[in-house]
This record gives sequence, structure tokens and C-alpha cells, in this order.
Amino acid sequence: MATDVTKTIKSGDAGIISSVREFWENQLQDLIYEESISRNLVGAVQMVKQYGQGYDKVLRWTRSKGITTTAADRYDVANNDLEMNQVEYGTEELSVSADHFAGYVAEKVDILRDQEGFVVPNILSSLAQNLAERENTIFSTLIQTGADVITAASNTDISIVELRKGVTAQRVDNVKTLYMLMHPETVQTFADEMLPANTIGDNNFLRNNAVGSLFGATVIETTYVPANVVVYLARDAVKFYERMPYTLTNGRDNISDLYVKFAVEARFGMGLDRAESCRKSTFTGN
Repeated sequence: MATDVTKTIKSGDAGIISSVREFWENQLQDLIYEESISRNLVGAVQMVKQYGQGYDKVLRWTRSKGITTTAADRYDVANNDLEMNQVEYGTEELSVSADHFAGYVAEKVDILRDQEGFVVPNILSSLAQNLAERENTIFSTLIQTGADVITAASNTDISIVELRKGVTAQRVDNVKTLYMLMHPETVQTFADEMLPANTIGDNNFLRNNAVGSLFGATVIETTYVPANVVVYLARDAVKFYERMPYTLTNGRDNISDLYVKFAVEARFGMGLDRAESCRKSTFTGN
């Protein structure tokens, strides 16, 4: 495809470049990572960063299936047996692609020069927040509709007993629920039953979104999960593959100097890792 010269970015003036660099160093990473759900669910989401991976955008990994022989007598050796039973061990290959996400905003130079202190930071923060919202949408869609998502309860009235079924199902599968993602209205329904989250440290995401604890799991409040839907995440539920961190660039139009363009881009992908670590309950209400 031919290059569209009207959308080609090249170096801008020193004042604009300085503003971009200052924003990146002081605000951009914190802004995006505090807005991102998946980057803050330690244990449930595995972050894999391979910025020097080259042209191949696919991450491949081998996952253990453990011992696959299920016969009850697989370890039984009678006194007169001459050899042990063979027990099979299994693995499977999984992969996830890191797609390219990018967009830019063009603003007239005379506006930027007149109001640079306000306009430039606002454009950059808006770009960052908007792409972070896209990231959250991809993550929430994956954990609610992915092929490996297991339904724990469906079309029943929501209650504290029904809510626990997802946790119980994961414990039966020998995994411990780390996080329960709920809509604010669902959180309100069970506010009296929740233990304090007691989140400490400097993670703004958890301080603002970890609203309590149920059955030993941290409850995360988010509008990316519908009301009366609860997602249960245990260890190694999702693999997050990042090929390129969020970056900001800027430049002048190749044809004229009337516009300066600000671009944000990233390369990442998400895939489900362990099926038993990602469950969803859908309720009808109460």
C-alpha cells in the first residue's frame, strides 16, 4: 500500500518535542498502568515483555497438562508383577499474537503555540486514556467470552451462596481464586458481606478498585463487567504478551507546517492460559 504523505510524521519543533518527552517521563506510564485492569492483577495475569523479538509477533509457550493417565490402579504394583505401570505425562502448545494498536491527533500549530501548556498535555493524556480503555475492553472480552472460559453458575438469582460457587469450582480444580471482578452495582449488593480489602502500598489501581474481599479473593470493581456477572480469576489465567510498550511520538505534516500530529502506539496481545483459572457466573438478579 502506498504511503499517505499527509499522515507521515517527522520531527517537530523543540517546544513540542520537549512537551512530549516530559509527559512520557512524568505521566504517561503511570496513567496507562493505573487505568489498565490486566496489568494490575498480579498472579492471575502473566506479563511477558519481549521488545527485541524481531518480526515474529507470536509468542508460543508449552503448558504442562500434568499426569494424564487416570486409571485408578495406575500406581498399583502387585508382589508378583515384574514391571511398573506406565504413566503418561502430557503437554500442549499455546500461542498469542501481539497486535499493533495506534492512532494520532492533528492540531493546528497556531493553536498549540497559543495554548501549548494546556492543549498538548490534554491531547497526550486523552490518547493514553483512550488506548488504555481499548486494552481493558480486549481483556474483559477475553475473560468473559474466551473459548476456555468455564461457566460456574448461570441464570440463577444472585446470592452470597451462588456467588461462592465459582470459588468452590476453582478449589475443586485445585486452584485458588485470586480476584473476583464485579460491576459496581453487584458490589453494592454484597457490600455488607465483604471484608476490608486492606490494600497497602503505592499501587493506585488497587487502592481505587480493590473494594473488599470475599472467600479469600480480592474483589475488583469495574464497569467492564456487566451487572450480575462475576468473573473469577486464579493463578495463570491470562498471558499478556507485550512486544512494544506504549510510546508517544509527534511531528509536523510533510506537506505543510499547519498541523502537528501526536501519535500513541503499542503492540500487545492477550490469551487464556489455564482454563480452570478463568470462570464466569451469570445471574438473573435478586
